[in-house]
Amino acid sequence: MPVRRAGGPSSRESRRGDASLSRLRALRRLPTAGSATWPPRWLLVAAWCVIAAQITVAGFLLADDDRPARPGREPGVGAVQGRSVAGLLEGSAPSGQRSDLSERAKAVRTLLKSRARAILRRDREAFLATVDPANAALRDRQAAYFHNLAHVPLASWSYGLDLGRDAPVPPGVAAAYGEEVWAPGIQLRYALRGSDTTPTSQQQWHLFTRRDQRWYLADDGLSSGHLAEPGAGTVANLWDFGPVKAISTPSVLVLGHPGSESLMRSVLAIAADAVPAVSAVWRDWSRQVVVLVPSDAGELGQLIEDPGDLSRMAAFASADVRRSGPPVGKRVLVNPAVFGELSPYGRKVVLTHEITHVATRHVTSAATPYWLAEGFADHVAHRSVGSAPRGAARELARGVRAGRLPDRLPTAGDFDSGNSRLAQAYQSSWLACRLIAERFGDATLTRLYERLSRPAGDPDVALDLALRQELDLGTADFVALWRAYLDKELGDK
Repeated sequence: MPVRRAGGPSSRESRRGDASLSRLRALRRLPTAGSATWPPRWLLVAAWCVIAAQITVAGFLLADDDRPARPGREPGVGAVQGRSVAGLLEGSAPSGQRSDLSERAKAVRTLLKSRARAILRRDREAFLATVDPANAALRDRQAAYFHNLAHVPLASWSYGLDLGRDAPVPPGVAAAYGEEVWAPGIQLRYALRGSDTTPTSQQQWHLFTRRDQRWYLADDGLSSGHLAEPGAGTVANLWDFGPVKAISTPSVLVLGHPGSESLMRSVLAIAADAVPAVSAVWRDWSRQVVVLVPSDAGELGQLIEDPGDLSRMAAFASADVRRSGPPVGKRVLVNPAVFGELSPYGRKVVLTHEITHVATRHVTSAATPYWLAEGFADHVAHRSVGSAPRGAARELARGVRAGRLPDRLPTAGDFDSGNSRLAQAYQSSWLACRLIAERFGDATLTRLYERLSRPAGDPDVALDLALRQELDLGTADFVALWRAYLDKELGDK
């Protein structure tokens, strides 16, 4: 999941009475299924962007291992610390393997099955029996890892061996670890009970060693430094950073760490209310949501593999993308410091927006117009709190009152995080979707979303045809109607 630093506005508006929602978003290009760099995980808003939600609902807003460490941040209690397998494997020398590949693969598959079975059965002794007995530090690290998983509600947990990603091991590493070492690609597959209908699959790097004809885990792929290349190493999960607590309702599962209980309860209550609000507009989805509450922005950055400044970002949505089939492992992640500053209004808007993207993710594609994907999510979120356009679209309203009505629907470039008129792009998209819902109904808006998410050649032609068939209006006529609606809702009365 190779994501880069999010850019965007650097100041927070806090004018009293300003009920605008200005979100900081970093655009992402959706990879294609045939891409050689297909990532195991993809941050998403719609199909392309990280929901980085810097909420500035001023007047509503301010209320109340060794994994790559961020400056000034020490690994937390229970953090699973270790060396980087990718770092160990920098170099191109062969490993000098002496055992037959089929025998080696069979032995390691058996080892991985034992580890998975021990995790599901909560058998600590059996789990640690798979760890190199000569590596006390690894054993301690693996014991912490096992403990951290104790309260994660797992429906399944298994490993797959990817022989096609066998990594070369320098001879010096082999000598340090045992008679023989091997670093095959590993796929961790797990599902959360009551939440995941299909297991998610995540890339892992493990190093195995053979001692006295028996294979053991020699390194767990948890990094003490930067990985050899972005996305090449073991994908981080919440339990890599400390013990995990779980709280839930029938529709929402929230995972966090001890000490985060207050924020977790707030997230749970808001998300539970958001699920029916989203379902009232978008009916075809699982109606199950998983929200992760990391301990701080440093941990969040490692979970989403974004080394940038997350200090003004409130929430993200992510999914594990497969080469075929719909995305799995859909999650919402909150940035505790920023999200914790939001008012109840701001928190509800943020989470409902994110959950809308989770609900629509199986339909959303690179063909979905940006204005429709973002406007739809905002439509659902603002509807859930009863936002009025003049209060929630203040930046756009100022332009409309000054005679600066937009003359076209927002395009991809308008949603660039560096755009000085980013807030207006989101607000005008929201009101385009609100207009469709008011005049033609939510069912029509949903059909339009589904239709325009199916690739259909020239996007302008596809948009015009879809608008004509769903609204009986061509693009030009819809834009004229939308401009009149903006003037009516936001202009001087």
